Amino acid sequence: MKTLSVVVPIYNEKKTLLEVLRLVESSPAAGLNKEIILVDDYSTDGTRDILRGLAVAGKYKIIFQEKNGGKGSALRAGFANATGDFILVQDADLECDPNEYPDLLAPLLAGTADVVYGSRFAEYSLLTVFRDWHYFGNWLLTAVSNMFTGLGITDMETCYKVFTKDALAKILPDLRSNRFGFEPEVTAIVAKNNFRVTEVGISYSGGRTYEEGKKINWKDGVSAFWTMFKSWWRFSTYGKYLWLLLPVVAVFTIAVLHPTVKGDSGSYLEMMDLLTTGVVPDQFVPFRVITGFFGVALLVLVDSVIANIHISWLLMNSIFYVVTGMVFYSLLRRLMRSPEVAFVATLFLVTNYAAVTGGLAYLMDMSGWMFYIISIYCALRYMQTGREKWLYCSAAAIGVGGVFKEYALLGYVVLAGSILFLHWGRWMRLVRTLFVSGLIATGPFVTMNIYSLFVYDYTYFNWLAFQGKYVYQSRVLEYIKSFGSLFNFGWLLFFPGLYLLLKESRRPFRKESVFVWLTLLSFLPVFIWDAITQRVLFITVPALIIVSSLFLERIRQHRYPILALLFLYVLSAYFMDSFILDFVNLPF
Repeated sequence: MKTLSVVVPIYNEKKTLLEVLRLVESSPAAGLNKEIILVDDYSTDGTRDILRGLAVAGKYKIIFQEKNGGKGSALRAGFANATGDFILVQDADLECDPNEYPDLLAPLLAGTADVVYGSRFAEYSLLTVFRDWHYFGNWLLTAVSNMFTGLGITDMETCYKVFTKDALAKILPDLRSNRFGFEPEVTAIVAKNNFRVTEVGISYSGGRTYEEGKKINWKDGVSAFWTMFKSWWRFSTYGKYLWLLLPVVAVFTIAVLHPTVKGDSGSYLEMMDLLTTGVVPDQFVPFRVITGFFGVALLVLVDSVIANIHISWLLMNSIFYVVTGMVFYSLLRRLMRSPEVAFVATLFLVTNYAAVTGGLAYLMDMSGWMFYIISIYCALRYMQTGREKWLYCSAAAIGVGGVFKEYALLGYVVLAGSILFLHWGRWMRLVRTLFVSGLIATGPFVTMNIYSLFVYDYTYFNWLAFQGKYVYQSRVLEYIKSFGSLFNFGWLLFFPGLYLLLKESRRPFRKESVFVWLTLLSFLPVFIWDAITQRVLFITVPALIIVSSLFLERIRQHRYPILALLFLYVLSAYFMDSFILDFVNLPF
């Protein structure tokens, strides 16, 4: 018969220890034998005396630490002495109920999970989370942990964590944290090993007060954040490389390409003058009030500190550039099995011609692209998990981003499609979700249009109506030339990737396949815009790269051809303005 090892870290739990042991002994364990391991972390309140008395009976494995090391230290000692097929962490504070062991063990016994987290907050709404500081602290720590690990769990700090013997054998050598940093550290290790993680909702007594023996405090919260970063740095290879590489690429690009104030830059400078002086410039067109207001306002704020508009502008766009790359990498990690593929595909995004020449320039395009990618990342997480927090995250990114640059509004195509996919047939919920998310996503943009209408008698529709500014002999030919120069060597990956996507779509729809089609659908509105430029068309590039990644994953073992293609792609991006565009005779 298989055995469940219950590891109980103990420090100054004289009041609750015996009751916890009674509950653990009497709890059902899905037919498993129990091995109870008690680890005393040098208690000073009489707990050790109780444990010495229990040691005489020989019912438990009891370990006495020679000094107080913290929860992580106690658990490492307990894990090292566990011999069961499954290992469960049980705190000695009566906050969680041992009678829920069968629910926690069910996914492990069924073979559908390697690690199970008991979530105290699986059923809590965001309103509840923000109403109580205890819940909020746990929610915030979990949210940051998810950002680093990509697990998408709801309760990282939970007491109940259950591991298979094989999973724990891989986890134990990497454990280092001594205090409550154990929770974020073990979560990072679980993510590193790509274990199958399942969450099970559990009951929760609400927690003790400090007078009743609660030990975790705000310092442990700060320590948890630091542990998350350290663990991510230890275990993330490609993500770490990106964090180091993207700022270098941004600085290199600015130094090599020497962006100048020209073209659309002037309209943003006019908007800056309006915000800083309150005086409307001569022949002012209030288009930037509608689509660039938040970006210009942020630029004014940054410049008030740095006092150099050129440095402020490029610094702001460089930060947006780094965030865009990291979020896109996280998105690809959700879609692709290989972190190496996600890393290379992200390089195709951040070294794209429009990204380096239009994103890292005196323009606001980078902010719109960033919020678009954040919104589709959150939409993907919503489609994969069904959790409303991702729905509101996506809608908020669209809403805020739309007043930075209107590209972000295209993210609502992906979000709305995700809502339709998840809730088709549940009509009331479908309509309600579309209405609320649409209100959040379009509210700021509509508000700025109303403001501009009353103050300047101008809306976005006035701009759309002003067609004909750009005249081309053949719009089809211009699209071919613009897309050719925009994605250049990337097309060699896109068309095979599209074939794989079409082949995949013949089967019953997977959420990930639907998401990819939605990203392709989301950029279609760019074709109603008058201008045909690589900057405008860049919003198509994330979808093109996502599709290309399907082929990259298929050929990922052929590293040298992929790197050669990436080298040509990067080379063409940096030489596009100085040589290639003149060669193909594009009129801009």
